[in-house]
Amino acid sequence: DDNGNTAWRDPETLTAPRLVGLAKCTVTRNNNTIFLDTYAVNPDNAFSGTASTGTTYTVVKDGLHQFFLNLSVATPTGDWYMRIKKNGTVIAAIDAAKASGASAALFAIDDCIVGDKITLDMGGNATGFSANLTRFTVFRFE
Repeated sequence: DDNGNTAWRDPETLTAPRLVGLAKCTVTRNNNTIFLDTYAVNPDNAFSGTASTGTTYTVVKDGLHQFFLNLSVATPTGDWYMRIKKNGTVIAAIDAAKASGASAALFAIDDCIVGDKITLDMGGNATGFSANLTRFTVFRFE
């Protein structure tokens, strides 16, 4: 409470984030399609995609979700960007300045419904991204 006293709460009424997805890229890519080839945590079997279409996370349970993307660009030649999209609409974006081996992190919190498609993209003057440094995590508040 406001006086610093601890108050007991029924744990069943608390909402906590639960990790429901962790994907990473283990191969350096030379294009701007963000493709994650290793699904280390995928209990809902929600990840899909190919090397040419990129990775999609399909929401399987209604509720608040949190998405984290870490991207390390291998050889940017100028300014570049990365985005998280829900059903094709950008819900988070970042512009990054030119830097060799540039990395950036991006996150979004959004209310989702079953069937929403979460996708990732990058663009600008980036020529690909590095293996083992590019990761995407999904948390669902339950």
